[in-house]
Amino acid sequence: SLDVTLKVSDCGGGMRREKLSQVWRYGYTSTGGVTSAAARGDDGLLGSLCGQDSTSFRQIAGYGFGLPLSRVYAQYFGGDIIVQSMHGYGTDVYLNINHLGDVSEATSLHEHIVAS
Repeated sequence: SLDVTLKVSDCGGGMRREKLSQVWRYGYTSTGGVTSAAARGDDGLLGSLCGQDSTSFRQIAGYGFGLPLSRVYAQYFGGDIIVQSMHGYGTDVYLNINHLGDVSEATSLHEHIVAS
C-alpha cells in the first residue's frame, strides 16, 4: 500500500491562526480585495478562463472555491487536505491521498497482457 502526500508552499504572508478555519467556507477569501464579479466589473471566473478579456490577464485568485473544492475531491478519494500557515511568512498545504484497493495496476503492456 502506497500513500501519497503533496506539499504546496508559498511565502505570500500567511494567514492569522484565527482565520484558518474559514478557508473551508466557499466564497471566503484572504486576499483582502473585493470578490464579487459585479463589484470587480468583470464577467467572473468563467469569463476570465474563457478568454473573454483580451486586453489583460484577469486575476482568478480570491474567489474562494479552490481549497474547499480541492478538499471535497481529496476526501472523496479517501484523503484530506491540511493547511498550516505562519502569519507574516507563508502557508503550506498538504494533500494526502490514501492508497485505495488491493489490485496492482499493470505498469507495462507486457504485464497487462500477462494479467489477462
